[in-house]
Amino acid sequence: MTALTEGTRAAALAALRERLERAGIETAASEAEILLLHALELSRAAFWCDPGATLSAGETAALESLTARRERRVPLQQLI
Repeated sequence: MTALTEGTRAAALAALRERLERAGIETAASEAEILLLHALELSRAAFWCDPGATLSAGETAALESLTARRERRVPLQQLI
């Protein structure tokens, strides 16, 4: 399992996508972005304007929580 750490937004997106792929989520790439944007409370445009921004501890914790639940197959619609 790839741990989500207080790295950059882009690194978190890549780690999240990898974890969802390993969990067998067919639409891992799009779901990873949706979960990340939801956890960070960002628009897609805001995310891609600064993908190198550093995640705070709180953002990392929120994203980790959502990721773990999605890995357990909680429907995406219930998470966002």
